[in-house]
Amino acid sequence: MHDPSQRLSWSTIGDIAEGSCAELPIVPAETRHALRPLAGDPSVNDRFVAEQDLFRLVELRQPAPAAPPPEALRLGYWNLERCKYPAATARLLGRSALDVALLGEMDLGCARSGQAHTTRVLADALGVGYAYGAEFLELALGDKRERVWHAGQENTVGYYGNALLTRLALRRPAMITLDDSGIWFEEPTPRLGRQMVLVATVDLAGGPVTLASAHFDSEVPRLRAANMETLLDALERYAPGQPVALGGDFNT
Repeated sequence: MHDPSQRLSWSTIGDIAEGSCAELPIVPAETRHALRPLAGDPSVNDRFVAEQDLFRLVELRQPAPAAPPPEALRLGYWNLERCKYPAATARLLGRSALDVALLGEMDLGCARSGQAHTTRVLADALGVGYAYGAEFLELALGDKRERVWHAGQENTVGYYGNALLTRLALRRPAMITLDDSGIWFEEPTPRLGRQMVLVATVDLAGGPVTLASAHFDSEVPRLRAANMETLLDALERYAPGQPVALGGDFNT
């Protein structure tokens, strides 16, 4: 039996990892195949996350051109639950005329959503920039229905995370760690990673504002409360005294 006391300390809850890239690194298929039989051992999750730059980077594409800083910010949040219908989603977002769209449960290279980079597809359709951070690497096809619908298929990438879309220039993109439990690395839907919050800074006419797209634990109320305490503390450390526009699926 696995001894939890032997788990690696791969990160501290509330850690803020600032860093961006043009494209997130891809975990090779052979690595994913080797990890699947190890589901159920949280130390595997710890070790994997500790070794992967994936969970400390934000994929960033600036808008071209960026809009000038607005007087006020029109902002919305949407948990898109994989973003399986990007064309219809883009139409609705376009009609909303948001300055910033904070998005949750966004797939990248998953069979259940057509293997698309769903955040990039929306950004291209709307002509905006984006930031995307992976919460988890999905080693399976998804929930019970998705496992039936996509039987025999395989994820080309398997990322699942949070995003934001905007016409404004983005500064200081970062990932905030909300937990280190590894509880999601279990059959029949094993995933490697941790709950996270994607943050970035935009400039308004009156000064900078922190944007945060959050996704809290869906199973345990006390963990959701801890998630919020962690997030509020981290946001103050990220930019002390700076106004925050927070959106998320808090699973309440």
